Amino acid sequence: MMRWIFVGVMFLHGLIHLMGFSKAFGFASFEQLTKPISRGAGVAWLAAALLLLVAMVLVATARSFWWMVALPAAILSQILIFTVWHDARWGTLANVALLIAGVIAAGTWFFHRQAAQHRLELQQNIQPLEAARDSSQTPLPTIVQTWLIRSGVFYRPHDRHVTLTQRGKMRTKPDGRWMAFSASQEFSIDPPAFVWQTKVNMMPGIFMLGEDRYHHGHGEMRITLLGLVPVVHSSGAEIDQGTLLRYLGESCWLPSAALSPYMEWKPIDDRRASATFTYGDVSATGTFTFNEQGDITDFEALRYGEFDGVKRLERWHISCADHKPMDGVRVPTSCVVSWKLPEGDFRWLELTLETVTRKGWE
Repeated sequence: MMRWIFVGVMFLHGLIHLMGFSKAFGFASFEQLTKPISRGAGVAWLAAALLLLVAMVLVATARSFWWMVALPAAILSQILIFTVWHDARWGTLANVALLIAGVIAAGTWFFHRQAAQHRLELQQNIQPLEAARDSSQTPLPTIVQTWLIRSGVFYRPHDRHVTLTQRGKMRTKPDGRWMAFSASQEFSIDPPAFVWQTKVNMMPGIFMLGEDRYHHGHGEMRITLLGLVPVVHSSGAEIDQGTLLRYLGESCWLPSAALSPYMEWKPIDDRRASATFTYGDVSATGTFTFNEQGDITDFEALRYGEFDGVKRLERWHISCADHKPMDGVRVPTSCVVSWKLPEGDFRWLELTLETVTRKGWE
């Protein structure tokens, strides 16, 4: 709805600029324009009108680069308004709105462009894993073999590239307000890597853009307000461990990763198994819990988090439910992520898996 209101304002704003062009060339006379307008200025009024109308079409058709036309249009329009300020000063309101929206759109575009470059880098580095193995020949805990058989990864090509989309809600502190988010994520099995990109709606018209990625054995997290204001940009040993641990926990969506040469499994009991993922000089260890049928129900590990401005290791827990086939592999489609803190559980993220696309080696 807001987009179409914006389109309507741009349309009217563009048409009003045609008044300046018409008066300059004597096509029409308008009582609202009391000052004379030269033909040179009239051409400028026409140019502003055309730019505004082109920008309007780009917004209406949801082109992400609409701001490239809209910002010059707003600047030119405002310069012209200054020349006939008494007659056209109210047009400044439309230009201010257009400038604000255009700057936010530009920030979003540049953020997404960098994330797209990261996704391309992930795709270009993908390598094939070894051929799929029969479960009876793999030195895996029995419950892990049961999971892999139930998920359907045996006797099919290994996943090499997995893309998924999610929706849900999150909050930043135990008593914080829940915020809706949407996200897309890409995984590479070998080398292990992922790029997770999200938009978090804080309130109407106010949002954060975030990216969490693991690449070349290192993690990186960046969050911006409206795509413009940096809020978080973190890297280092603690982020490396945290993002590798996240990759390990999210292998519930790409069971082929359980057969990765970087993964070591150890049985705990008939329902639990410990997994250690080592890549480069960083290792991450967590515990998977399964039900009788072999579906993953929980994952828990020690992960670095920031609490009251202090980074420390705490128990990080994922609950998994609503298992069903997604592009040929049975996976959990509902997950809840919590911190198990001394003062109580901090349930901070709930998500639903919406789509999964898998590409494997034939």
